[in-house]
Amino acid sequence: MLSTMAWMVNLSTVPVDVFPKKMAGTAVGLTTVGAVLGQLAFTYFIGEIVQRYSYGPLFFIMSALPPLAYGVIRAILPRRTASEDRHFVSAGEAESSPEVAKADRAGEIL
Repeated sequence: MLSTMAWMVNLSTVPVDVFPKKMAGTAVGLTTVGAVLGQLAFTYFIGEIVQRYSYGPLFFIMSALPPLAYGVIRAILPRRTASEDRHFVSAGEAESSPEVAKADRAGEIL
């Protein structure tokens, strides 16, 4: 259960961290559509697995999928360097920095 909840948190925050501000909403929307379609497909398969076997395989699948998905995300996303991390600023810094305010008006990500 813990790994599933941790995955849900990551699923909702990764698109915001990875995509530019103007594309973040679209990325979150597409992620949500994928999650709903996956849920619809798994609903059918859950019934089939329970009828043929039992709940045991389901618990194994539920415990294996979040770490597997985390590994896929780690493999797909490029690693940021320390110099790239300095471009991500907190909300308090963004309000006080003229450079960040200028980039924000231009729709850029620092």
